[in-house]
Parts: sequence; structure tokens; C-alpha cells
Amino acid sequence: MTDYSGNMLSIHVSGSILGADDGTDIDISNRHSGYNHVIQADGGYWTASFAIDGNQQSIEDWISNGLGRHVTVYGPGLQIVWEGFVDKLSASLGRLSVTRGALSDIANRVWSTYAPSDTATTIPTIGVSDTTSHSDDATSIAKYGIWEYVMSGGSVPVAEVTAMQDTYLAEHANPITTQQLGGQGGSPNVRIECKGYAQLFNQYYYQSLASGVDDLTNKLIDIIDYDPNSIFSSANADITANTLSVPTYDDQERMAWSAIKELLAAGDADDTRHLFGVYANRRIEYAPMSDELAYTERLLDPAQRIETTAGVWVKPWEVLPGRWLFLPDFLVGRSPPANKRLDPRYLFIESVTYSEAWGVQIRGGKFDTVQQRMARYGLQG
Repeated sequence: MTDYSGNMLSIHVSGSILGADDGTDIDISNRHSGYNHVIQADGGYWTASFAIDGNQQSIEDWISNGLGRHVTVYGPGLQIVWEGFVDKLSASLGRLSVTRGALSDIANRVWSTYAPSDTATTIPTIGVSDTTSHSDDATSIAKYGIWEYVMSGGSVPVAEVTAMQDTYLAEHANPITTQQLGGQGGSPNVRIECKGYAQLFNQYYYQSLASGVDDLTNKLIDIIDYDPNSIFSSANADITANTLSVPTYDDQERMAWSAIKELLAAGDADDTRHLFGVYANRRIEYAPMSDELAYTERLLDPAQRIETTAGVWVKPWEVLPGRWLFLPDFLVGRSPPANKRLDPRYLFIESVTYSEAWGVQIRGGKFDTVQQRMARYGLQG
């Protein structure tokens, strides 16, 4: 049984699911400090960080092998409250400070776009824009999974763009390590910064050369299943059908997350906003935002409790975005309008920032149906 006397949450760290699994199985339930996480309405589990103390051997292991490890955070009831991977490490060993990562900054599969330049002619001629074949760093891919990048080579000879591509790959295929000596020293410790798996959509490129139009849902499924690491699958998803027609052709050399955000910006035919997130067990959720009230909070409550509409206390680490919250002791006596967007007492939760043990910050906002309509035509409001 986990002891929650010091921390409200327990953290379990296991081997990477992005690349090679080193067999890590670490329970740091009551040894961490400074835990916080962010969950977003568009994205789901987004970031988390925490610190742990240890001996030199354990901290060195984190520096050498920690990037990419799988992190699962549990509540007292052993429900998953956050999940992601280790993206960056900042360790202290006496007077030595070491930073490793971010993992999300690497590129181990690289292409180049370029316009071939022929300098053999009196006036150099520029050919039709083209894309090289990708170059891979097999060792990095085996350890960390595939992280893609497309260079812009400009107007250069083919041999030159290929050389630049190989140089870029060699310099970016592995995480950067920086060190500093100074200060008074202290006990060995490491700060661990994590990203939610939704951020991997910003690490691979999406392309579709099919013509015509299709339902938005089908294009979303295609983007999900395009993942080169097979971290995501439309079979592991709760996707609500959206029959809004969108172009299938997509050759903008952009990350999958950019393509997903474009679909989210379009909403549906009824101007209903849809939300997309990756949650426990990398399960994807895509559905229209609900108009139902989920939470209430009283400004004059000294405990600052968030409750369900039935009066049940919601623990701060259980608060989720993409829901409506009502402030019953704000603007008391005001007649409620039919549209929650027009009532300052209602807040649609865009993101939740939780800080152990009892801190929670909620950021609210509103969506714009005009921007949704413009987004369907590739316009920005």
C-alpha cells in the first residue's frame, strides 16, 4: 500500500515506449517533491514536472538513461491523473550541474526541400522545387523512436543539400548535454520535465496526396494513424463522428499537430467546437464540447473547493479542462442568459494547472464561431 502521508500523488516510472525499453521500473511515490502538471482542453495531458533526491549512482542513471522514460501519475485511488514521457533532465551532483535534453529537440529522420541550382550555365538556373529522400540515424531511432525534421535547403546544387542534410542529422540525432561547475554543492538531485504524448503530434509530418473531400473524422483518423512510431492508433480512441467536409489533399510539409489544430478550428456544420486530447493509456478523445455544467466554486469559500453540481468535492488533481465551471456567489441575483458564453459567472476551462499538494489554477476562455467558419475556408480571423 502506498503511503500518501507526504504527497497526494504517486509516480511510477517505467521503460520508454518510444524507443528501447531499458527495463526501468521505479516507484517514487513518496520521494518526489514539487510536482505539477498541466492539462489542456486541446491536447489533454500536456506537461508535468517533479524533483527527486538520490545518490550519485541513481542520478547518473537518470542522466544517462532517463530521457524518454514513461511516467504515470496516480491519485490516492490509483486512478491515472497524468501520463507522459521524460523530455528534459536538470541534475545537481555537488558543484556539478548537468542538463540533458530536451528530447523533443532532436531530429533523427531528416528530409530537405530545395530548388536545384545548376551553376554550370553562364547564368545559374533554378529547377523545380523537390524533396530529398530522408536520412536516418538508426542508433538514435532504436533508442528514442522516430523524430522527424524537414530542412529548407534553398536554391543549391543537389550534392550540397544532401551534405547539409547529413550534417544536420549528425548534429541533432541525439539529445544535447550541458554542464556547469560552481556554487556550494548539495545532495544529489534531479528535476524531471515531462511532456504528454499529445505533443508527439508535433514531432512527425503529415501528408495526404489524395484528391477530393472527406468527412473531417476520416481525415483525423488518417492523421492519427500516420504516426511513424505507432504510439497512437484510431483503434485506441473515442472519436465522435463529424461529417463536416474537408479537403483530403494535404502537402504543406507541416507537423501532424498543425493539421489537427486546423480541423479543431473548423468545428462542425453546426458551429459546435470539438475538443481533442490524449489521456490515460494514450487513449485519444475527440468530441463536441459539452454545454452541461460540471463544476462550481464559491469565491468566499476559504477552502477554495471545487465541487460537482451534486455538491461532491473534486480533488484539485482530478479537475479536468473542457468543462464548464459556475461561480454562484459572483454577480448574485443576475438573471442567467440562455447562452453560458454571455454570462461572466460561467467559465469554460481551457487549461488546468495543478501543483502538489492542493494548488490548482484554472484558465478559462471562450471560442469564436466566426473564426470557426473562416477556418473552414483556410482563413484566419
